[in-house]
Amino acid sequence: MRLLTRLASKLEASAEARLQTVMQIPREWFFEAKALRARHEQRFCDEAHFLLIAGLSIDAHETLVRHVGPDCIISGDLEPLAKVLRAFTSVDNIPNWSFGGRVYQNAIALVEGQNTAGSHAFAKEIVKTLPSMSTSSFKQKVAINEIGSMCLQVLPSAENLRPKFKLASHDAFSVKAHSALQAFRSLAA
Repeated sequence: MRLLTRLASKLEASAEARLQTVMQIPREWFFEAKALRARHEQRFCDEAHFLLIAGLSIDAHETLVRHVGPDCIISGDLEPLAKVLRAFTSVDNIPNWSFGGRVYQNAIALVEGQNTAGSHAFAKEIVKTLPSMSTSSFKQKVAINEIGSMCLQVLPSAENLRPKFKLASHDAFSVKAHSALQAFRSLAA
């Protein structure tokens, strides 16, 4: 696998096909190697796509939750996130989908349907699940804060839910997250 990972970005399709035929190397291994290479190069959207092709949907979801979702929410560029989410064909076997991929799907739907009756439904569902989302990294915390802010724009009545997912303006985390979000946005501009 290590050799495949090193060669993953250099192999042409014809050489890859030959290795699959002659050496009987499974196609999935090539895509897993490409995913590892993409992770090393911090191309997380590519990593998620390659993992899905390799049949590793749980790992792809982990990449989505740790990197793709937060990066796209923070930058404000939701198209790469939407593309990765569309690539998930079956989510029934993915643990915690409702606290990961589903929240990001709802966030995109919320942004696309701003000020419609449907946007209230998406915002309500997000508000229910947001406190259960993984916050193992700083950028995940910033992304969750940003998604919560999106919900507050649609559901002003959700203001009383702020302490549940740490969006209170007096909260030290929120102040740091807001500063980091502004810094990320200025770098992305």
